[in-house]
Formats: sequence, structure tokens, C-alpha cells
Amino acid sequence: MSNLQTILGLIGGIHTQDELRTISNALRTRWNTIQGQAVQTTVVQKDLKPGDPVSFMARGKKHYGTIKTINAKTCSVKVPTGIPGYEGQPWRVPPGLLTKEASVPEVKRLDEKGLMEEILDCYGGLSPENLSCDGEASRAHIQQKSRELNGRLEVAFRQLGRRVSETEAYDWYRKQPRAV
Repeated sequence: MSNLQTILGLIGGIHTQDELRTISNALRTRWNTIQGQAVQTTVVQKDLKPGDPVSFMARGKKHYGTIKTINAKTCSVKVPTGIPGYEGQPWRVPPGLLTKEASVPEVKRLDEKGLMEEILDCYGGLSPENLSCDGEASRAHIQQKSRELNGRLEVAFRQLGRRVSETEAYDWYRKQPRAV
């Protein structure tokens, strides 16, 4: 009889929730240990260290950043935003998704036109149908997306040096020359 069959047979003989909870906690601890070992093996294989430039794919585009810390299951990656004074939140990325790079490309500072486009993009994202994904998103997802977009708006306002109303942003957009 294999070890697994023996263990499953012994579990079948347990009759209290406390004993099952103890087994569950032991399994969770063992699972986390094995998972952590696999992550650390990937870190060693990829030769990842804090300060290394890396890239990863997220939300449909390639992001570049620098490893800040290596944690038990993920690496904390600092991704430049292009907005001085705002580094954004570090991304927690599993090391298996990271690719080591020679350097992190420099992010250009946004000019007034770029900031207005960022503001317009945020206002568009905050519209009820976009925020709720036409009613398909969960409340938690809507709240998280709203916080993110409002945070981006505040950063753009700070960089621009003034607040811009939604009406003003759309008026600015209408006045922009269009390519024919």
C-alpha cells in the first residue's frame, strides 16, 4: 500500500473537527513550504536579485521595472510611471513570469497633452458602464477599479498643477485637431 493510500485511510478514521482542522493546518503548512521552495528554485534558476531590471506581461502589455524585494512567493517589482513623485504601488509578480532585462527603458515625463489624455482616459474608465463592465463586475472589482482610476486622476491633477473637471476634459478633447 502506498503512503497516500495509508494517509487517506487514516483520515477516514477521524471523527472530530478539531483533528481534521489540525490535519488541514499541517497540509497547508506543507503546501506553502513546497510552493516556497519551487519559487526559490525559479529565483535561483533565473538568477534574480533585488535591483535587477526585469519585464513581465500584465493587463495585455509589457511592463518594465526593477526588483525591489524577493518574497516567499512573489517578487516586488517597482515599475516607473512617467509621473515624477509617483512611483505607484509595487507589483507583486511570481518569479516564473519575470524576464531578466539588460536595463529598464526610461519612461518619458508626460507633457500637458499627455496628462490631459490620461485625465480623459480616467474619466472614461469611471463612467458607470465601463466601471461595472456593463453590470458584469463584482462590487469588490468596481471599488478596486474606482480607487485605481481616482488615484491616477489625483496624480495627473498634481502633475498638471490644477484640477480638471470631466466637462473641461471632454471640451479639451473636442478642440483637438483630428487626422483626416
